[in-house]
Amino acid sequence: KTSMMADKSLELRPMQESPEKMHGTLGCPDWAAPVCVVEFDADARPSTGSKAHEYNDTSEVLHAKIALLAKMVRRAKHCIVFTGAGISTAAGIDDYATKAKTESRYQWTLKGSEILAGFPQ
Repeated sequence: KTSMMADKSLELRPMQESPEKMHGTLGCPDWAAPVCVVEFDADARPSTGSKAHEYNDTSEVLHAKIALLAKMVRRAKHCIVFTGAGISTAAGIDDYATKAKTESRYQWTLKGSEILAGFPQ
């Protein structure tokens, strides 16, 4: 039902959204688009009709976003963070897309397979 093999036709498929949707209103419009690392046939949310694909920023964009976030936190008098479900995956808490992996078909892209191969066994 699931496959861990990369599909070369999915290789480095960039997100097709506005810079604001990809990087936020404080992001640089010149930043590279995130690339798809896992493609799902499951809907992210039934009401939206969009798929639960997973995207990663390039290393350069990720570092720029971290620097921007650090600057905002340093300047803040008070700080509160509202996050989406994806923030929990780094802590080992399943998100919708992780759940969908057991309930639907998905295909790792070449980039996603490279990232997966870098994880400790």
